[in-house]
Amino acid sequence: MTRDSNPQSSTNERLQSIDTSKCNFFTQFLLSKETLKGLKLSGYTKPTAIQKLVLKPALLGQDVVAEAPTGSGKTIAFAIPVLELLHQSKVSMFDGPVAIILTPTRELSRQIFSVFAKIAREHHFTMMNIMGGKVSCYYCFSFFVGFKNQEWNSISRANILIGTPGRMAQHQTENSLLDMSNLKLLILDEADRLLDPTFRDDLEVILQNLTPDRQTLLFSATLTKATDQLIRLSMRNPITVSVNNNINSTNNSTTLSNELHTPSELLQYYAIVPLEQKSWIHCGHFYKVIVCQCMCTFVVNLYLFIFL
Repeated sequence: MTRDSNPQSSTNERLQSIDTSKCNFFTQFLLSKETLKGLKLSGYTKPTAIQKLVLKPALLGQDVVAEAPTGSGKTIAFAIPVLELLHQSKVSMFDGPVAIILTPTRELSRQIFSVFAKIAREHHFTMMNIMGGKVSCYYCFSFFVGFKNQEWNSISRANILIGTPGRMAQHQTENSLLDMSNLKLLILDEADRLLDPTFRDDLEVILQNLTPDRQTLLFSATLTKATDQLIRLSMRNPITVSVNNNINSTNNSTTLSNELHTPSELLQYYAIVPLEQKSWIHCGHFYKVIVCQCMCTFVVNLYLFIFL
């Protein structure tokens, strides 16, 4: 087969010539119809600033370092390259791990899993969310909660693994069924927090067990000297992009910053609610709510009130 007759080569050549800064819709990024339909059904039609910067180099297989604040659309920015890679590689449901997404907390892991489940609905990949004490699966039919062997078997078959460093490192060292030789893409989300001393040893174990020729995408709210060290250890000539300073470089250098950034268009509200009026939480159609309580017993009681 000649290069011109290779559909993927042709797509990459067309993508290379596109000025993605002028792309106002996901349809302009030459994505698969499955990914586009999943995005549309999930309410995503227009890319954010960080998505415009990340998608082109990521889809072309380059390592990318992305500095972007919370709420800027980072999850979609790395979810699309993952889905497109698996789609182009014609990965079957049980070919094993091809992409890993590492995140510092269970809450973030659950959020990422939820986003993937929505936009991947038209694809047929296996996906699992593994974190301390719990495993969630998507299109994994051999998994039964409570049976360790079935859990390990399902994780070894999943094409996309999402989880926290500790749990991921545990499976890499203890799960004899887990084969990482087919891994092509590593995502490091909230990389500045992944460098916390509590994760450092686990992160080293994970990186040592991955193929060196993989593609790596690193996302962080801030780029510091610590993240710069991680970039040197785990990435190859990454492109660095930022919505904070409009960086777009093709070398290993990064812009160092100690500031925290929040998108100017992100609207946040708060309300002080007396305990006896806690039913107020059911009155509005809230997408995300953080509730702060002064005592653990209040937290438990409110949880039972909301979900039971």
